[in-house]
Amino acid sequence: MLRRGLRTRLTLAFAVGGLVLASIISFTTLTLTRQNLLEERDEAASSVFANNGRRVRNELTAETDDEGRRAIVERLRQTSNTFPLLRVGDAWTSADPLVFNQQTVPPPLLGLVESGSPARMRAGVGNSVAIVSGVPLPGAPTDVSYFEAALLDDVEDTLDTLAFILFGVAAVTAMFAAAVGWWAAGRLLHPLVNVRTAAEALAAGELDTRLETPADEDLASLAASFNEMARALSERIARDARFASEVSHELRSPLMTLTASVEVLYNMADELTERGRTALDLLSDDISRFSRLVEDLLEINRYDVGIADLEAEEVQIVEFVQHAISQFRLDSTAEIDFRAAAGTEGTMLPADKRRLGRVVSNLLDNASKYGDGEVRVRLEGLAGLVRLRVEDNGPGVTPAERKLIFDRFHRGRAGGRRGRDSGSGLGLALVAEHVALHGGRVWVEDRTGSTRGARFVVELPVSQPLDASTAPGTPGASGASDKRGASGEPGVSGASEASELQEASEASGASESGGRRGSRGLLSRAGLVGRIGRTRLLALAVLLAVVVSGCGIPIDENAQVIDSEELPESLRPGFTASTTTTVAAAPQTETRSVFLLTNPQDIERTVVVEVQRQVERGAPLADLLATLFGEPASAEESDAGYFNTLELFEILSATVSNGIATVDMVLLSPEGEQQPPSTDELRFAAAQLVFTASEVVYIDGVRILLDGAEVSVPTSDADAEPGSVLRTGAYEQFLLSFAP
Repeated sequence: MLRRGLRTRLTLAFAVGGLVLASIISFTTLTLTRQNLLEERDEAASSVFANNGRRVRNELTAETDDEGRRAIVERLRQTSNTFPLLRVGDAWTSADPLVFNQQTVPPPLLGLVESGSPARMRAGVGNSVAIVSGVPLPGAPTDVSYFEAALLDDVEDTLDTLAFILFGVAAVTAMFAAAVGWWAAGRLLHPLVNVRTAAEALAAGELDTRLETPADEDLASLAASFNEMARALSERIARDARFASEVSHELRSPLMTLTASVEVLYNMADELTERGRTALDLLSDDISRFSRLVEDLLEINRYDVGIADLEAEEVQIVEFVQHAISQFRLDSTAEIDFRAAAGTEGTMLPADKRRLGRVVSNLLDNASKYGDGEVRVRLEGLAGLVRLRVEDNGPGVTPAERKLIFDRFHRGRAGGRRGRDSGSGLGLALVAEHVALHGGRVWVEDRTGSTRGARFVVELPVSQPLDASTAPGTPGASGASDKRGASGEPGVSGASEASELQEASEASGASESGGRRGSRGLLSRAGLVGRIGRTRLLALAVLLAVVVSGCGIPIDENAQVIDSEELPESLRPGFTASTTTTVAAAPQTETRSVFLLTNPQDIERTVVVEVQRQVERGAPLADLLATLFGEPASAEESDAGYFNTLELFEILSATVSNGIATVDMVLLSPEGEQQPPSTDELRFAAAQLVFTASEVVYIDGVRILLDGAEVSVPTSDADAEPGSVLRTGAYEQFLLSFAP
């Protein structure tokens, strides 16, 4: 299972936290907004329903036929989403049967209304959600019910738009939180990056690498522990290197004595027996191998202590390789086939002749010892490089050993066999060191087109001389060359080091193990973060989408009975005409509605309210309007702050033609002189006239004149053209703000 990094897990934690927080805020905002919008629509729908129900109650009589009922329904004040429905016995009259009819009335609400209780519920009407209200109308005729549906399409559209916006805000918040988490994790893990960089530098041989002590106490202890480990490791490796150097130097004098003694014995070989000469040969070979081992150890030690310098000079590579092969043939009987590619004859490169010659000699020696048959040497030129290939017919090198074969004292599968001369195990390690000092690289691979044999490839630059300070590491060599840095300083030895460095390796391994345990402890503290995966993040996003999309308008399962205190007195159960008639049993008068203003000083909050007054039955329209607006306000109206703008006007005439009332009036000053009205005075007076005149059954609109001249009367939507007919819809905003 692929485990995410600590920075990724911290980023996911920030993203999930931001998404959860945004989800909670979005859900809360959407819920509160929905609640406020529905409350406002409930109040507005209740106000319109109460006014329309009262008008139906006042205008409907036992003699009203189907056409009369349809006219009453069509004259009711309707907002853009309000649809009235009247039931008289079994006859249903609807303003728009396609939207609201007897089939769309919710059965729970219909049952309560038919039982005599006014009710309201939020239900589905067609494909929309609506506030459906119903009330039984008292008086004649009997068995009459009025229903009204206020569609909530605009509220639903608003909630959908808000949900989409909140969903986008939540997504952006999650991405922003993820970005903050990524930045914070980077800041948090920056000290660990420094530790990793320092550890890599130590592994590359830069033993003087140290961490700066940070201000944070926890990180300061970590830096101090790391620096102490690096110091102890550097001192141990330097001590071991000095020990190897001193031992090698001390062994050179006894070896010279032994070599001289063997030479003396060879001069007396004729006096020795056959067994003595055999023993002398074996002794001579071991002394020679021991001498080479000491020389190799001294050479390796120069790299370990950082004193290996490149004494470079320009050499002709083809001639140099040919000379190195010739020198090798002096001490070997191996068959060597050398070929140089065309164009390489004049190739020059900067090289240390002694070290480069040792590279060629060691590769040829390795091929002759472990390869069967002919040794093939190929030289070819590349772009800025020279590539030397040495091939043999031996068993080859397994892929597992290709990273170990350049380690010190590693002899592969031949290491367990002791032949006449199995080598010291340092030849290929020195090859890797010498090549790296030249700025090149060395690796081993299978021979092309053959099932046996190995191919050692050395790649050297020819463009410019490189010294140890700029020499890159050698790919393919996990031994000395991989453990050296750019400065050529010694690195940390592995498990395959010589036995005298075993203790240092164990100490280094113990320190590394302790560091790994500390790292695991540090990472385990963030283990909970890693449990939040991509699937969980996706699930949370889906949950957010479901929550946001699920915050629509709820639908009631049962209808709620409307409190009688919320209804006008004429719609309350048990209402009789005598309860609202000011002059009882007065056949020459009747009840009419007049519309007054509230808050006339606050234009933005001015509303129109309906008040009942007694007028003479059958009076002309001019007398009717004069009576309605000329009657002084009652104490209750004065206390409520009602205001009559038309008290400032004098109605000169009022005539009706084809259902349109033309009202001619003038504005009088306190001194009784005519003066032009202001825009607000004219607008409020027109609103009062339009709503009051519309209560007369045969009037559908009003045209206003000022002293016989047509005027442009401002409405709630736009200025009307002169001579235009004003209707109640032009001032509907005044009624929507009124809550009885």
